[in-house]
Amino acid sequence: MHRFLALALLLAPCAFAQDVEDLKFELFELRKRVAELDKRVEHLDSHFHNGEGEHDGDTHFKLLDLSLNIRTAAGASTSTNDELAGLQGGGHDPRRRGFSLQQAEFAFAGALVPWFAGEAYLIATEETIELEEAFLRSLGIPHGFEIKAGYFFTEFGRRNKVHPHDWLWADQPVVLSRILGGEGLRGLGGRVAYHAPLPFDLMFLFGAQNADDHTAVSFLGESLHGHGGHDEEEEEEEDEEETIGGLHPVHRDFHTIGDLLYHTRMAFGFDIGMTRLEFGGSGAYGPNASGPTGKTWLAGADLLLGWSDGDCFVKLETELLYRYYQANRQVFENDPSDPLDDEVFEATVLGDWGFYAEITGSAGLNLIFGARIEYASGFRAGLEERRDDPFRDNRLRLSPLVAWAPIEELRVSLQYNLDYTQHIGGRSSHSAWLSLSVMFGVHKHIH
Repeated sequence: MHRFLALALLLAPCAFAQDVEDLKFELFELRKRVAELDKRVEHLDSHFHNGEGEHDGDTHFKLLDLSLNIRTAAGASTSTNDELAGLQGGGHDPRRRGFSLQQAEFAFAGALVPWFAGEAYLIATEETIELEEAFLRSLGIPHGFEIKAGYFFTEFGRRNKVHPHDWLWADQPVVLSRILGGEGLRGLGGRVAYHAPLPFDLMFLFGAQNADDHTAVSFLGESLHGHGGHDEEEEEEEDEEETIGGLHPVHRDFHTIGDLLYHTRMAFGFDIGMTRLEFGGSGAYGPNASGPTGKTWLAGADLLLGWSDGDCFVKLETELLYRYYQANRQVFENDPSDPLDDEVFEATVLGDWGFYAEITGSAGLNLIFGARIEYASGFRAGLEERRDDPFRDNRLRLSPLVAWAPIEELRVSLQYNLDYTQHIGGRSSHSAWLSLSVMFGVHKHIH
């Protein structure tokens, strides 16, 4: 018995050594496979993102994305559905008690290597189907330049160009709905971006778009309202359009390049270990619908500070926006036969501003926790007093959130909104939203 025990003790190190050698060999093979995959990914990335890399000189079409993305919500609120239409100003916010289809998005993306990449997005709601974006983006222009042309979201700030199915929160920040519109500011046009070849990220951008897209509420857009949340009375009054401050919109034709909407942005970012810092500034200028010479200026600043280590992360994100709306003089005839009863709105400047700040984090287990604070206000009344206008009154919102994302294509979140606002009598509103976002297919926004 003692001999067998001694023999086992002598052979054990040999067996252990053999196991170690087997593990080393398997690790070596895995490293080889990872290196090969890294090379393939780098090769594909050079084609589709920078337009560089080896090719035989022929033009190749590559289909990069074909997907369906659905976002829906269910909720309850102490406010009525009519009040929620003003509280939830985003076109894809849940805007009524019960169930809401926020959107179903069909995404298409491809590349004509080595010339350009293209993307198109169609969205469907309970009421309509419309084109959200359709544009071409250049590949392979040297020295860090990139050109985009087509119908696309204006690259103003951090959040405007983010599609709703990529939102962590159930609704759009209040200040974005007010200043950039419930559907997000977008239009037909083009832009040029320059990415500086530096050890940190530095980007400059300048673009021009049509100012009369229906989403451009601060410019020549049609209305402040987005999809959903309208009652029968609102539908009957749909023909009576209003612009900022309740002013009546004045139709303006395109005459010169001065009638376009111009936007610019600068963004800077760098990494320090596992910490990421980004900040940017944005501006926009264009005509507005208050009269033949009305102009609007927009300014914005944004910041992101994040730390990540595997599945664990903490992220702080904030954005501040300001609108300077130069309103023209307007005259309103009550009785055409009596010129003395005309009402006159004198030319003035309407100002609006606001911010949101949110912090999110995860310690793993596919759970994300977050909290967001928002405030929006303004100065000077239009035809409608600010306190009665759901898009210009003083507004404070507090929103805690918890989300569960077991896989990248599926996310469930529960969010509570506490709103303090003037237009519903200065009282508070309590709402809870359970939202579901599901993605089918290969989906990755390139822009």
